[in-house]
Amino acid sequence: MRKVELRMNEQLKYETIKELVDHHGNKRRAALKLNLSIRQVNRLINVYKAKGKAGFVHGNRNQRPANSLPQELGRKIIALYEHDYQDFNFKHYTDLCAFCHSRKQSENNPFIVGFCAAWKNNSVFVLPCRSD
Repeated sequence: MRKVELRMNEQLKYETIKELVDHHGNKRRAALKLNLSIRQVNRLINVYKAKGKAGFVHGNRNQRPANSLPQELGRKIIALYEHDYQDFNFKHYTDLCAFCHSRKQSENNPFIVGFCAAWKNNSVFVLPCRSD
């Protein structure tokens, strides 16, 4: 049998429901203590009887969010910002990164095209001089 470690709120639910089941406590009191409805307390009692302590572990524990970036890409973005593009402010840097990876990339803008080429080659992009 593996050891189950619960977080603080899960531990409170587990202890309250365990005490309720073991000592034939009051469901209404448990519902007030956990800030749940009596129906939810009944559901937790069924989970406790079926799965024990392991039933109180949240189902999404140890899962990566679907919209998270791979760690290697995050390290690359931070390294480029810290070493090669430190003159950019954060807003401009994120805008340029978004341009490079968006499908609406402006192919007529030499600034964007140059930055995107430098981004893909992992090299430094020199800002073009304005000819005003």
